[in-house]
Amino acid sequence: MTDPAEHPGQQTGLQRLFEGFFGSVRNLIAHTGYRYDDGKEAFQLLMLLDLLVGSLDAAAKRLGTTLP
Repeated sequence: MTDPAEHPGQQTGLQRLFEGFFGSVRNLIAHTGYRYDDGKEAFQLLMLLDLLVGSLDAAAKRLGTTLP
């Protein structure tokens, strides 16, 4: 989802954040059975995910739609 009212650089930056998160974090966990040794690292990644999902929710509200 992209908010067309946002600056193109901001759109690209957010897209790259999502790509990076899913390319490194999600794939590592989903495809290798990786477990975090440090609870703080896992918590930080959850907070990053919360930030990303929050940005999608905010864009959906600005566009007058909802997330599935």
